[in-house]
Amino acid sequence: MIQKGFLGTAVVEQLVKAGFIVTILTRSQASLKDVPSGVSVVEVNYDSPDSITNALKGQDVLVNTANSGAIAGQKPIIDAAITAGVKRYVPADYGSFTTDPEAQKLAVMMPMADIQYYLKNKAAEGEIEWTVFQTGAFLDMVVGLVPLAFDAATKSIQWYDDGEAKFSTTTLTTIGKAIAAALKKPEETKNRVVFVHDIVVTQKKLVELAKKYVTAGPEWTETRVNSGDEIQRTIDLLNSGKFDMKTAMGQIKAGLLSGKFKAFYKETDNELLGLGSFGEEDLETLVKANLTKFN
Repeated sequence: MIQKGFLGTAVVEQLVKAGFIVTILTRSQASLKDVPSGVSVVEVNYDSPDSITNALKGQDVLVNTANSGAIAGQKPIIDAAITAGVKRYVPADYGSFTTDPEAQKLAVMMPMADIQYYLKNKAAEGEIEWTVFQTGAFLDMVVGLVPLAFDAATKSIQWYDDGEAKFSTTTLTTIGKAIAAALKKPEETKNRVVFVHDIVVTQKKLVELAKKYVTAGPEWTETRVNSGDEIQRTIDLLNSGKFDMKTAMGQIKAGLLSGKFKAFYKETDNELLGLGSFGEEDLETLVKANLTKFN
């Protein structure tokens, strides 16, 4: 598997717990910390197809957990996996609505859609299998680490419409468990999108908890945004060539909090994968743990 950041760490941990033999592919072994016992690490030159292919020989599944900047560059990795005889590829595509046809028209979603299309074609030719995970927003991040529903560092809230749009969220740990469980059910999860979530939230609910646990300092400042206008603003900026991280994240944020795309999963594969329950108390505990440092 290709490891990067918080998600990669969580996925490796859960794969090891599930009994899988795991090899981490990385540009630099020195950049890795706390590699679990029994996990192999192989340094790879991602500019060299031969380097990737050699590293993948003997592997059954490649789980890509690289960051957003590497999403568009997955085709050479997929090709190398096919050459090496890898049976299944899990792309770096752990989003909220990357498989929604309407959302795929947004510039920020096009790289994921392109990789999905590429994998489907390769699977149709019998070259490799695939599984895409729709996980919703990363709950660990949403509750304080990134300014999505609110910005705890500045005690500011940018309301999107009425804040009532529902969206699915999942912790990094549960994403790791979902991937491990799916790989133990290869036929049931072959060549399809797997939907999982821990809990469905709204911006209003998250703000309510934020105000409960961030009480020091000045009062919260609040502004309102029309989500439709914001989506169009980011489309105009991206179409004009301003494809920077701030604009891209603005488009994702507006799409998620607007309720205009399929970010709320009415049906999931939680039961198939044997995922445990996650309730309101668990949500509040997580929020409290992430936000008390802002007091």
